[in-house]
Amino acid sequence: MQSHHITKISLQEALLEAHTYRGIHDDSPLVTISLHRLLLAVIYRCWSGMTSAQWAVIWEDLWSQGRFPTERIEAYRQRWEDRFDLFDNRYPFYQVSDLTIAGRHPISPITRLAVEHATGNNATLFDHHYDDRPARYSSAFTARKLLATQAFAVGGGVSGAARLYETIFRRPYSTHGPLTNCVVSYLQGATLFHTLMLNLVPVDVRPEDLPPWEFEAAGSAHEIMQRYQSNHARSPIEALTWQSRLIRLWPDSHEHVPTVSGCSYTQGRSFNPQSATLDPMLSCLHQNAETHVPLRYQVNRDAWYTYLRVLSLDPSRHHCPASFDHVSRLIADGRLAATAVHYLNMGGVTCENAKVHAWRLDTLPVPPLLFTDHACDSLFADMLDCAERMATRLRYRLDKLATGYLGQCGDALRVSGDSVDATDAPSTPADRACAQSVVQHAAVVERYWRNLAPHVSRVLAGCRQGASDPMKPWSETVTVEAYRAYDEAYETLGRTARAIRATGNMPMHTRCKIMEDLPNDRHTTPAADL
Repeated sequence: MQSHHITKISLQEALLEAHTYRGIHDDSPLVTISLHRLLLAVIYRCWSGMTSAQWAVIWEDLWSQGRFPTERIEAYRQRWEDRFDLFDNRYPFYQVSDLTIAGRHPISPITRLAVEHATGNNATLFDHHYDDRPARYSSAFTARKLLATQAFAVGGGVSGAARLYETIFRRPYSTHGPLTNCVVSYLQGATLFHTLMLNLVPVDVRPEDLPPWEFEAAGSAHEIMQRYQSNHARSPIEALTWQSRLIRLWPDSHEHVPTVSGCSYTQGRSFNPQSATLDPMLSCLHQNAETHVPLRYQVNRDAWYTYLRVLSLDPSRHHCPASFDHVSRLIADGRLAATAVHYLNMGGVTCENAKVHAWRLDTLPVPPLLFTDHACDSLFADMLDCAERMATRLRYRLDKLATGYLGQCGDALRVSGDSVDATDAPSTPADRACAQSVVQHAAVVERYWRNLAPHVSRVLAGCRQGASDPMKPWSETVTVEAYRAYDEAYETLGRTARAIRATGNMPMHTRCKIMEDLPNDRHTTPAADL
């Protein structure tokens, strides 16, 4: 077992020695997720042609052995080794050979493969690459970014026309990759082997379920482009290895050690969200009998919020990550110890209008009772509902406080003794927009969500220890944090005449009453929009 030591290893070694490594990691969370997906796809293809029933038997055999068999991995490597060459003339890995881009900008800077590097119209914040002074990536770095790009590409804008064998194909507007803005989840065990096995769900692996590197060369340009027309995944392997961009890397010929500074880059296969249920790492919300959408990150929510949201999904109504059901059945049948699951990893990238907001990969502990006590699902859902309702009340009152401070509608809160009279919301769209701008700038609601984070683990710990009513301390905590957030907003106004007029010079015990239920149960502001 490798301990506290980081080293670079090959794809082959990652599989053959998976039982000796704690895990795989990259500075980019998108690359870390993509590497796990690549390894899972390769393992599935090592047992091509197996049914889900056969896979269930194979899974138990592999788990008991504690490692992946050398013979299978070696056989796959010997057959497809040349397909993992980034610069192969006929079958470049995860690319389209002979691809060029028609137009004024046939070559894109290699930084286009990395969402964290400045290129094109991206904002230059902490990175200072420039298109006219192209960066050079090493071949290993390029391979990792290539994987992440296919899964997490950011859409928006016109795509360059693809040229194959002198035939030009117009491409649609660029769309997001299959995982962009989605919550990607996978379980983690004691070693890399255990992590891969926990997420290796038994499925039918048909011979025709091919990853892009196993495609055979087509005879014509039209036959090649035909592969990229369908936007529906047909199998988990296809979902794991979706080719959202058509790319051809162009190595720097003058370098002794291969580097890459440019590539041909355009829109590949658009991904239909209705195919997300085939991806073993995605959660989906069923809107009706025929429509479902991937669970997406919500802006200004802390990691624990997404954590509880994933864990609280009702499998009878929504689609949970496939590994959850797989592990639950194994534990229920006594074939897997509940303690084998150490962590739940959740990650992804959020963006809007072709601009990246943030990326993340959160590693959170998994309570053993998650897979054995189904009451946990309702507990997590109740915790979220409690916090969201209080956030709605907090935002409603903050809007009124801001409106009163701005003097748009007179006193926003009128106090009579110990009672608080909640007046109407801002009267005009301009008033409301101005008040919401003040609230957003103060980031009070965001602090409310963030301040709840330390309390989540305490509630879960109490649940594990058999607490009779784990919701009671949580409800109290939510109330206290809402009072605290509002009080912080109140104190930031200072003691000016405008502030006194807005607040009515309320004492603390009176201000706390603002967290009572809204008039006529007016929970009109969706929590998702806070």
